[in-house]
Amino acid sequence: MEPVLQLKNLKKTIGRKEIIKGLSFDVYPGEVFGFLGPNGAGKTTTIRMLVGLISITEGEVVIKGTSITKNFEKAVQHIGGIVENPEMYKFLTGHQNLVHYARMVNGVTKERIKEVSELVGLEKRIHDKVKTYSLGMRQRLGIAQALLHRPSILILDEPTNGLDPSGIREVRDYVRKLARKEGLAVIVSSHLLSEMEMMCDRIGIIQNGSLVGVQKVTEFMNEERFIRVQFQLNDSTKAKTVLSQQFPELVIEQNDKGLELSLENEMIPKINASLVKNEINVYGIVQLTKTLEDRFLEVTGGNQIG
Repeated sequence: MEPVLQLKNLKKTIGRKEIIKGLSFDVYPGEVFGFLGPNGAGKTTTIRMLVGLISITEGEVVIKGTSITKNFEKAVQHIGGIVENPEMYKFLTGHQNLVHYARMVNGVTKERIKEVSELVGLEKRIHDKVKTYSLGMRQRLGIAQALLHRPSILILDEPTNGLDPSGIREVRDYVRKLARKEGLAVIVSSHLLSEMEMMCDRIGIIQNGSLVGVQKVTEFMNEERFIRVQFQLNDSTKAKTVLSQQFPELVIEQNDKGLELSLENEMIPKINASLVKNEINVYGIVQLTKTLEDRFLEVTGGNQIG
C-alpha cells in the first residue's frame, strides 16, 4: 500500500536553534496515527509544516505523491483538519455552517453535505442551531466540515479537549469509523494517552525535535522480553523465600495480593510447580500489561505530555 503522507528528513530551524531534527515517517490509508511527545517536543511545529502554515527549512513533505514545497495547492487539497475546538457560527444551524464552508471549495454537492452529516451522526440535529449543540456535537460538526472536500488525510490536534467522557468516546468512535469506512489516514495529536491507546493503530513519539520511534501500539507496549506477572497466594512471605532460593535471578516484589514477578513467559509453569510443591496455594496468575502511558513515560523519561 502506498503511503498517503511521507515526511522525509524534515527539519525546522528558527534563528540558530534547530527545532525539528530530521523527522521521517509514513502514514497509510485507513490507519489512525497517534503523534505524541512531551511539551515543547515539536508536535505543533511539525503539524504546521504539514499543512503549510510555516515554512520547511530542510527536507520534504509529500502528500499523495506531491511535495508541498513544489506544488502546495495540489498537495494541500488532500488535507482536512481541526486544531483544538472548531469555530462555528453559533447563530446558524449545523447545515447552514456546512453550506457556508462548502462555498469555499469547488465541487461540494448537497448530497455530500448530507453524506458527511450522516457520517458523523448529526443527521437528526443538523438543522438545529449550533448554539444548542454540546461540545462533542460541535467537534463532530467540525470533523464533518473538514471532510466536505473528500480529503485523504484528516489531522486532528487535541480533538477531545474539554469533552466529558461520553463526548470523548463519541469522537474516538467516529475517528475509528472514518478511518475504516472512508479509508482516511487520520493523524491525531493528544495528551490523553488512554484514549490514544484505544484510538490509534500506530504511534510516533517525538522528543526534543527528534523521532524516538514509530510502532504499532500493541508492539510498543509489549516489546520487552520480560513480562510482569502477579501470583495471588495464601502465603506470600513463604513463597518469596522459596522462590528466592530456587530462582535467585528473579526480580520479586511482595504486595497485598501476593507476589509480582518480572520474568520470561516460559518461567510461569516452573514457578507455579515450585509453589504447589512447597504447599503454597496459588489462587490466580495474572499478567500485568503496561499501558501506553507507562511505556511513554519510560521512553521520554517521565516528562509531562503536551
